[in-house]
Amino acid sequence: EYAPVVFGNLRLMGEIKESKWKDSFNVLKNKENISKIAISEGKSSSFFFFTHDNKYIIKTIPEREIKTFMNVFLQKYYEHNIENNNTLLVRIYGLFTFKSGLTKINLMVMENIAPFKTNQILYKFDLKGSLVGRETQNLFQNRRIKALKDQDFLDLCEHNSSLICPKKADIAVIPEIIKGDIKVLANSNLMDYSLLIAIIDKNTINNENNDEDEESLY
Repeated sequence: EYAPVVFGNLRLMGEIKESKWKDSFNVLKNKENISKIAISEGKSSSFFFFTHDNKYIIKTIPEREIKTFMNVFLQKYYEHNIENNNTLLVRIYGLFTFKSGLTKINLMVMENIAPFKTNQILYKFDLKGSLVGRETQNLFQNRRIKALKDQDFLDLCEHNSSLICPKKADIAVIPEIIKGDIKVLANSNLMDYSLLIAIIDKNTINNENNDEDEESLY
Protein backbone atom coordinates (compact mmCIF):
# COMPACT_ATOMS: atom_id res chain seq x y z
CA GLU A 1 0.00 0.00 0.00
CA TYR A 2 1.44 3.35 -1.03
CA ALA A 3 1.21 6.42 1.22
CA PRO A 4 -1.48 4.95 3.51
CA VAL A 5 -1.53 8.00 5.79
CA VAL A 6 -2.02 10.42 2.88
CA PHE A 7 -4.79 8.39 1.27
CA GLY A 8 -6.33 7.76 4.69
CA ASN A 9 -6.52 11.52 5.19
CA LEU A 10 -8.08 11.95 1.74
CA ARG A 11 -10.75 9.43 2.71
CA LEU A 12 -11.37 11.35 5.94
CA MET A 13 -11.76 14.53 3.89
CA GLY A 14 -14.29 12.64 1.78
CA GLU A 15 -16.14 11.67 4.98
CA ILE A 16 -15.62 7.97 4.26
CA LYS A 17 -16.00 5.83 7.35
CA GLU A 18 -13.47 3.02 7.70
CA SER A 19 -16.21 0.41 8.20
CA LYS A 20 -17.98 1.51 5.01
CA TRP A 21 -14.66 1.56 3.13
CA LYS A 22 -13.90 -2.02 4.17
CA ASP A 23 -17.39 -3.18 3.26
CA SER A 24 -17.01 -1.75 -0.25
CA PHE A 25 -14.07 -4.12 -0.78
CA ASN A 26 -15.58 -7.18 0.85
CA VAL A 27 -14.29 -10.10 -1.26
CA LEU A 28 -17.49 -12.16 -1.18
CA LYS A 29 -19.70 -9.18 -2.03
CA ASN A 30 -17.41 -8.28 -4.95
CA LYS A 31 -17.21 -11.77 -6.40
CA GLU A 32 -19.77 -11.08 -9.13
CA ASN A 33 -18.29 -7.68 -10.02
CA ILE A 34 -14.79 -9.09 -10.37
CA SER A 35 -16.13 -11.47 -12.99
CA LYS A 36 -17.28 -8.41 -14.98
CA ILE A 37 -13.83 -6.82 -15.28
CA ALA A 38 -13.76 -4.66 -18.40
CA ILE A 39 -11.15 -2.95 -20.56
CA SER A 40 -11.06 0.84 -20.41
CA GLU A 41 -12.38 2.73 -23.45
CA GLY A 42 -9.29 4.94 -23.36
CA LYS A 43 -5.94 4.36 -25.02
CA SER A 44 -4.40 2.93 -21.84
CA SER A 45 -6.37 -0.35 -22.21
CA SER A 46 -6.41 -0.63 -18.43
CA PHE A 47 -8.65 -3.17 -16.76
CA PHE A 48 -11.19 -1.92 -14.25
CA PHE A 49 -14.23 -2.92 -12.25
CA PHE A 50 -16.71 -1.28 -9.89
CA THR A 51 -17.14 -2.26 -6.26
CA HIS A 52 -20.40 -4.03 -5.40
CA ASP A 53 -21.92 -0.82 -4.00
CA ASN A 54 -20.91 1.15 -7.12
CA LYS A 55 -19.01 3.69 -5.01
CA TYR A 56 -15.48 3.05 -6.28
CA ILE A 57 -13.61 2.12 -9.43
CA ILE A 58 -10.57 -0.14 -9.19
CA LYS A 59 -8.26 0.32 -12.16
CA THR A 60 -4.97 -1.28 -13.18
CA ILE A 61 -2.16 1.18 -13.88
CA PRO A 62 1.36 0.67 -15.28
CA GLU A 63 4.48 0.93 -13.14
CA ARG A 64 5.54 4.22 -14.72
CA GLU A 65 2.27 5.87 -13.67
CA ILE A 66 2.77 4.81 -10.05
CA LYS A 67 6.26 6.34 -10.10
CA THR A 68 4.98 9.56 -11.68
CA PHE A 69 2.09 9.84 -9.27
CA MET A 70 4.19 9.15 -6.17
CA ASN A 71 7.29 11.15 -7.13
CA VAL A 72 5.77 14.05 -9.03
CA PHE A 73 2.10 14.54 -8.23
CA LEU A 74 1.02 13.11 -4.87
CA GLN A 75 2.08 16.03 -2.68
CA LYS A 76 0.61 18.63 -5.05
CA TYR A 77 -2.57 16.58 -5.44
CA TYR A 78 -2.94 16.26 -1.67
CA GLU A 79 -2.36 19.97 -1.04
CA HIS A 80 -4.75 20.87 -3.87
CA ASN A 81 -7.50 18.77 -2.29
CA ILE A 82 -6.92 20.38 1.11
CA GLU A 83 -7.03 23.90 -0.33
CA ASN A 84 -9.84 23.27 -2.84
CA ASN A 85 -12.59 21.02 -1.50
CA ASN A 86 -14.64 21.76 -4.64
CA THR A 87 -11.94 20.42 -6.99
CA LEU A 88 -13.25 18.46 -9.97
CA LEU A 89 -10.17 16.25 -10.10
CA VAL A 90 -11.10 12.62 -9.55
CA ARG A 91 -10.86 11.59 -5.90
CA ILE A 92 -8.14 8.98 -5.57
CA TYR A 93 -8.42 7.01 -2.34
CA GLY A 94 -5.78 4.31 -2.59
CA LEU A 95 -2.82 2.99 -4.56
CA PHE A 96 -1.65 -0.62 -4.24
CA THR A 97 0.64 -3.26 -5.70
CA PHE A 98 -0.36 -6.90 -5.34
CA LYS A 99 2.18 -9.67 -5.87
CA SER A 100 1.50 -13.39 -6.31
CA GLY A 101 4.49 -15.42 -7.43
CA LEU A 102 5.87 -13.70 -10.53
CA THR A 103 2.64 -11.77 -11.11
CA LYS A 104 2.48 -8.12 -10.03
CA ILE A 105 -0.59 -5.93 -10.44
CA ASN A 106 -0.77 -2.19 -9.72
CA LEU A 107 -4.19 -0.86 -8.74
CA MET A 108 -5.62 2.61 -8.19
CA VAL A 109 -8.88 3.09 -6.27
CA MET A 110 -10.97 6.08 -7.33
CA GLU A 111 -14.34 7.48 -6.44
CA ASN A 112 -17.04 6.60 -8.95
CA ILE A 113 -18.32 10.07 -9.76
CA ALA A 114 -21.24 8.81 -11.89
CA PRO A 115 -22.67 5.91 -9.85
CA PHE A 116 -25.72 5.39 -12.04
CA LYS A 117 -27.15 2.42 -13.86
CA THR A 118 -26.94 2.27 -17.65
CA ASN A 119 -30.66 2.94 -18.08
CA GLN A 120 -30.36 6.06 -15.89
CA ILE A 121 -27.68 7.67 -18.06
CA LEU A 122 -28.92 9.45 -21.18
CA TYR A 123 -25.45 10.59 -22.21
CA LYS A 124 -21.97 10.67 -20.77
CA PHE A 125 -19.18 12.70 -22.34
CA ASP A 126 -15.41 12.50 -22.02
CA LEU A 127 -14.36 15.97 -23.20
CA LYS A 128 -10.73 16.80 -24.01
CA GLY A 129 -11.09 20.17 -25.73
CA SER A 130 -10.15 18.80 -29.16
CA LEU A 131 -12.13 17.76 -32.24
CA VAL A 132 -9.39 15.61 -33.78
CA GLY A 133 -10.68 12.06 -33.83
CA ARG A 134 -13.25 13.02 -31.19
CA GLU A 135 -16.41 11.62 -32.77
CA THR A 136 -18.38 8.41 -32.10
CA GLN A 137 -19.59 6.19 -34.91
CA ASN A 138 -23.30 5.31 -34.74
CA LEU A 139 -23.81 8.01 -32.12
CA PHE A 140 -27.45 7.38 -31.20
CA GLN A 141 -26.98 3.62 -31.14
CA ASN A 142 -24.09 3.92 -28.67
CA ARG A 143 -25.14 6.95 -26.66
CA ARG A 144 -26.01 5.03 -23.48
CA ILE A 145 -23.11 2.60 -23.69
CA LYS A 146 -20.01 4.59 -24.59
CA ALA A 147 -18.45 7.75 -23.24
CA LEU A 148 -19.13 10.20 -26.05
CA LYS A 149 -16.62 12.73 -27.36
CA ASP A 150 -16.24 16.42 -28.11
CA GLN A 151 -17.82 16.47 -31.60
CA ASP A 152 -20.70 14.37 -30.28
CA PHE A 153 -21.22 16.94 -27.53
CA LEU A 154 -21.42 19.80 -30.04
CA ASP A 155 -23.74 17.86 -32.35
CA LEU A 156 -26.12 16.88 -29.54
CA CYS A 157 -26.17 20.43 -28.11
CA GLU A 158 -27.08 21.71 -31.58
CA HIS A 159 -29.80 19.06 -31.79
CA ASN A 160 -31.08 19.90 -28.29
CA SER A 161 -30.17 23.38 -27.04
CA SER A 162 -31.44 22.56 -23.54
CA LEU A 163 -29.16 19.53 -23.17
CA ILE A 164 -26.84 21.44 -20.83
CA CYS A 165 -28.58 24.09 -18.71
CA PRO A 166 -26.28 24.97 -15.80
CA LYS A 167 -27.39 27.36 -13.11
CA LYS A 168 -26.12 30.92 -13.49
CA ALA A 169 -24.04 30.59 -10.34
CA ASP A 170 -22.35 27.47 -11.74
CA ILE A 171 -21.51 29.20 -15.03
CA ALA A 172 -19.24 31.57 -13.12
CA VAL A 173 -17.79 29.04 -10.67
CA ILE A 174 -17.13 25.88 -12.70
CA PRO A 175 -14.65 27.39 -15.22
CA GLU A 176 -12.60 28.82 -12.34
CA ILE A 177 -12.52 25.41 -10.63
CA ILE A 178 -11.36 23.79 -13.87
CA LYS A 179 -8.66 26.42 -14.35
CA GLY A 180 -7.34 25.70 -10.87
CA ASP A 181 -7.35 21.96 -11.51
CA ILE A 182 -5.55 22.37 -14.82
CA LYS A 183 -2.97 24.64 -13.20
CA VAL A 184 -1.95 22.02 -10.64
CA LEU A 185 -1.63 19.45 -13.44
CA ALA A 186 0.38 21.82 -15.62
CA ASN A 187 2.73 22.63 -12.72
CA SER A 188 3.42 18.89 -12.50
CA ASN A 189 3.95 18.62 -16.29
CA LEU A 190 0.89 16.38 -16.59
CA MET A 191 -1.49 16.85 -19.51
CA ASP A 192 -3.86 13.87 -19.75
CA TYR A 193 -6.96 15.66 -18.49
CA SER A 194 -10.56 15.35 -19.57
CA LEU A 195 -13.92 16.50 -18.25
CA LEU A 196 -16.59 13.88 -17.59
CA ILE A 197 -20.17 15.07 -17.93
CA ALA A 198 -23.10 12.74 -17.25
CA ILE A 199 -26.68 13.64 -18.15
CA ILE A 200 -29.17 11.67 -16.12
CA ASP A 201 -32.82 10.79 -16.64
CA LYS A 202 -34.30 11.75 -13.28
CA ASN A 203 -37.43 9.70 -13.94
CA THR A 204 -35.50 6.44 -13.84
CA ILE A 205 -33.92 7.45 -10.53
CA ASN A 206 -37.17 8.55 -8.93
CA ASN A 207 -39.11 5.62 -10.38
CA GLU A 208 -37.35 2.62 -11.89
CA ASN A 209 -40.56 1.68 -13.70
CA ASN A 210 -40.65 4.84 -15.82
CA ASP A 211 -39.98 4.61 -19.53
CA GLU A 212 -36.21 5.05 -19.80
CA ASP A 213 -36.53 6.96 -23.07
CA GLU A 214 -38.54 9.77 -21.45
CA GLU A 215 -35.93 12.47 -21.27
CA SER A 216 -36.29 14.42 -18.04
CA LEU A 217 -32.88 16.03 -17.70
CA TYR A 218 -30.73 17.85 -15.22
